[in-house]
Amino acid sequence: MRHAPAIPCRTFMLTEPVRPDAITVPGHGGRQTDGDRHAVTKSLMKKPILQSTLTCPECRHQTAMTMPTDQCLYFHDCPACGALLQPKPGDCCVFCSYGNVPCPPMQLQEGCC
Repeated sequence: MRHAPAIPCRTFMLTEPVRPDAITVPGHGGRQTDGDRHAVTKSLMKKPILQSTLTCPECRHQTAMTMPTDQCLYFHDCPACGALLQPKPGDCCVFCSYGNVPCPPMQLQEGCC
């Protein structure tokens, strides 16, 4: 009995995201509804980090905060020195200017809030 020659294995990397329509959904005979497609797309998306630490440029005081997902924070009063933090030119909010983590829309590459 002859064996087929060994074929070397290759590792492939995905260069494009998985299409939601390429995933079957149980319970609908394999077809997707619009609601299913939206749920699959959301589950494939990256979830943003919601915790950020703002550092006051005046006194270097750090404040840990939870970033809102439905609005931007344009102003923040430093609890230590009372300085009013505002976004730097070109930044959309105080988290993008003074936080250790940018705001959720910027993390998801959705643009400014």
